[in-house]
Amino acid sequence: VDNSSNPKYFCEEDWPKEDYRKIFGGLTTMMQFVIPFFMMAFCYICVSLRLNDRARSKPGSKSSKKEEADRERKRRTNRMLIAMVVIFLLSWLPLNTINIINDFYVQTGDWQYYFLSFFMVHSMAMSSTCYNPFLYAWLNENFRKEFKQVL
Repeated sequence: VDNSSNPKYFCEEDWPKEDYRKIFGGLTTMMQFVIPFFMMAFCYICVSLRLNDRARSKPGSKSSKKEEADRERKRRTNRMLIAMVVIFLLSWLPLNTINIINDFYVQTGDWQYYFLSFFMVHSMAMSSTCYNPFLYAWLNENFRKEFKQVL
């Protein structure tokens, strides 16, 4: 981008046809966001349903204290599964939104804060895999207790 007082240089694909750019953008969004999101949500729903089946009380099989502990463990697991899906969604949706807008609607490179915005959402998406260990630690009561003892 060359505005005479402050030229900016960046790499961008040069497509022989605009339709190719749109096809590539759509496929990229499907492969890196839509399909993984729905697969993750589906798998975690299956895990949650399986946990619900196991946690249902069977007459005379467990003490009420054991049942309550099982229900609490199931709640914590469900909270963690939901948090993982939400973190994935919040990490990847902004980048894919900007890319789709750029590919299908508006040349976003003309926006005043496009490069800063792209850098921020790209960094957020790429760092999404780093969040899970922190999430596990934060939601794991035993880990928190041990961590506090170390401090």
